[in-house]
Amino acid sequence: IPFTEFLDILRKEYGYCIDVAPQDNEISSELLKKNRDFFEQRLRDMGLLTGVNDAESMKRLKPRYGVTN
Repeated sequence: IPFTEFLDILRKEYGYCIDVAPQDNEISSELLKKNRDFFEQRLRDMGLLTGVNDAESMKRLKPRYGVTN
C-alpha cells in the first residue's frame, strides 16, 4: 500500500491526523511535517516502510508477517 494512501486511511477511518491538522485546529505546517517524518522513520525502523528514494510514490508499506494481496 502506498504510504500516502495509508495516511489517508488512518485519517478517514480512524481519525489519526499525522500530516494534516484536525478539523477546527490550527497546527503549523512545520510541526505537521516533523510529525510525519517521525512517523515515517518509526515505520522504517520496524521494517514496515520501504522506499528506494524520497519520492512519495516509491514509499510503500509492506506486510510484516508475509501476508500477500
